[in-house]
Amino acid sequence: MQRYSISTYIVQEAPRAEGLALIARAGFTLVELGCDPGHLEDWGKDPAAMRREMAALGLTPASLHIPTAAWDVANPDPAARRAALDAARAAFDLAAEVGAEVVICHPNASTYPHTEDTFDDEMARSREAVVEIAGYAAATGVRMALENLPARHTPRPGATMGQVLAMIDGLGDHVGVCLDAGHSNANRYSAAADAREAGAR
Repeated sequence: MQRYSISTYIVQEAPRAEGLALIARAGFTLVELGCDPGHLEDWGKDPAAMRREMAALGLTPASLHIPTAAWDVANPDPAARRAALDAARAAFDLAAEVGAEVVICHPNASTYPHTEDTFDDEMARSREAVVEIAGYAAATGVRMALENLPARHTPRPGATMGQVLAMIDGLGDHVGVCLDAGHSNANRYSAAADAREAGAR
């Protein structure tokens, strides 16, 4: 049976109680939680309270999207890369506390130019980061889903479904794919074809 979830970023300008109530009144029972600083009154500072508030409204956190600070996990600078990986690990801990089933992850960020000359190194760093993050998932018991990314007219690793699948190859059943149909369309790929390629992942 299809299950439909909505991102809490759709109500990011509203106070937390009001935003969650709006989602519930719209008929949703599942949400994808954003966790950037300040979102929904910094709910991440008290995930147990957030869990109770959602439950009172009949809402379940189906997923949590990693914060912006955790996107740059393939940065060529070791310190920047470690900071992003630490933020990703914290997101899995937060997901476990709030009861989210899966964490949506990025294999890299768009903070530096993606070029043909740097592609192989970026792909390797992205895979290395994904392997480490998959370990966080296994340790917390929260599944990981790697998202296809917008290329923005660059050879960005993770823009094609084949690249996403290569990054998660062999990492276990707790690691899968988050298909962003909007990103597929932005990259001028067929979202339906990407879904077929991803299969059960």
